[in-house]
Amino acid sequence: AQGPQGDIGATGAKGDKGDTGAAAGFGTPTAAVAALAAGATPTVQVSVSGANTAKVFSFSFGIPKGDKGDKGDKGETGATGAAGAAPVRGTDYWTAADIATIKSYVDTAILNGTW
Repeated sequence: AQGPQGDIGATGAKGDKGDTGAAAGFGTPTAAVAALAAGATPTVQVSVSGANTAKVFSFSFGIPKGDKGDKGDKGETGATGAAGAAPVRGTDYWTAADIATIKSYVDTAILNGTW
């Protein structure tokens, strides 16, 4: 059988100072955002990885789309552009690539009977 509990003993001597611990640190955090349907509940997720000396926090947010805004006012008329070049009779403005493209289109249309 166990006897009665004894009186509390005297406080012991102070212990030696412990070694310095490693400093806390942080890695590069990441963040991501996802668009949610209008009216959905916003979401957030936080995850942590890495050692205490290089914790990495990752954040993920879900943001609902807002209501469509009102149509904006009509903008001001832009400045008049520079005048275009006037064609000169007898000058060929088509490039060799333009001519080849047009010829190919016409040949294909005629040979395939679509013209």
